[in-house]
Amino acid sequence: MDAVIYTKLILILLSSNFLDFNHATLSSIQLAFPCAKSYQKGELNVDCSYKRLRYIPDLPPNTVHLNLRHNIIKQVFNNTFKHMTNLKVLDLSFNWLKSMDNQTFNGLGNLKHLKLNNNMLTGEMPNKCFQYMNCLTDLDLSFNSWKRINLQTFVGLQNLQSLQLNDNKLDYSILKFPPGCFKPLESLTRLSIHNNNVLAHILNDNSVVFPDKTISDLKMLEILELDIHSGSSDENNLFGKGFSFLTKAILAQCY
Repeated sequence: MDAVIYTKLILILLSSNFLDFNHATLSSIQLAFPCAKSYQKGELNVDCSYKRLRYIPDLPPNTVHLNLRHNIIKQVFNNTFKHMTNLKVLDLSFNWLKSMDNQTFNGLGNLKHLKLNNNMLTGEMPNKCFQYMNCLTDLDLSFNSWKRINLQTFVGLQNLQSLQLNDNKLDYSILKFPPGCFKPLESLTRLSIHNNNVLAHILNDNSVVFPDKTISDLKMLEILELDIHSGSSDENNLFGKGFSFLTKAILAQCY
């Protein structure tokens, strides 16, 4: 009888310890959010930089500033940001992103600043991949391997003011920059497309210039950063009629 009671006692103690262990484990898991949170002027900032994250963690829906730079994120799953309607700043630079589509940024209707520079994005820019970002003013796509812009890539970006496309593989031609692709960018004042005109550099051909039919849609443009062959002397050859609307500074990157 005593042996039976002793056995039951051990089992009860073991069960109690197991429950305490499980509770502690679950609490640890719940508290293991990998990012730092802070508030500035009542706005939630979430810093997930330099965490070697492979995926974007579950984030508080009231996040306003999100820093995900310097991780190893390869993909943003569709609708990841669907609940992030308060987000204004998103930094995904210096990751391993390889692709995106027209649902990648669904939900980011209030986003103003997006950094996608220094990733592994390549090929053609998808149509309507920024269609939900009507408030976006600053977009950085530099230092990737983009090869072509599609006609509807920038649909939805009517309030964009600054676009950085520099340091990609976008040769200056109507095949890579089709006429009309910049038409949705009604408010753009600054465009950076330098360090792209690789073909002209290889061929040492100063006749390979940015297509003026494409640039002519940017009626509000004030600053243009582009590649100009250092040996070019014919201004008419460098800037066709499509550039005539540029009334302010042109910044030229010579090679």
